[in-house]
Amino acid sequence: MPFKPDMMKLASKASDSLGVLVFPLMISLSMPIFLYTLVLEKEQKLVQNMKINGMRDINYMLTNYVFNLFQYCIIAAIYLAFGRYYSEI
Repeated sequence: MPFKPDMMKLASKASDSLGVLVFPLMISLSMPIFLYTLVLEKEQKLVQNMKINGMRDINYMLTNYVFNLFQYCIIAAIYLAFGRYYSEI
């Protein structure tokens, strides 16, 4: 009985094992974007300026939360779109 490799099964295993390494790496590449905003606000002393002008802490935190959530949703949607495109090939 000759050996007949199942190429689809082998390709699926290879892409799964590659995805386990690549996707967390790709998601962690967005970390500098989040860190840049933190460093920029610390450098320009945005929090102190906003407090001087009368902005409350809760508004500042809510704005940052919504911005970071929106940014995360965009990045996650891009990865989901590429994943769906790749899996339908």
